Amino acid sequence: MEVRKTDLLKQEEELKIQLAKLEESLLQELASAKGNILENKELLESLNKTKQSSITITESLKESVQLQISLDQVSEGYLAIDTHLEHSLF
Repeated sequence: MEVRKTDLLKQEEELKIQLAKLEESLLQELASAKGNILENKELLESLNKTKQSSITITESLKESVQLQISLDQVSEGYLAIDTHLEHSLF
């Protein structure tokens, strides 16, 4: 279970890095846009792709947090059983 939690934490960090890169890319695109940004089809398409990627990453982060909570609860359950058995045997 600890290995799974460690993997989840690594994945979460990678997702956060991806999200930060998307934000940075978005700001760079907006800063370098020429003319009316509302008429710039390439920029608008890029912004929509960035938005979709951001939504996907955010959902993945939420799932990761929920899975970590579940793993913690299972781990606590095992710890309680272990503690109970330890007291019963000694």
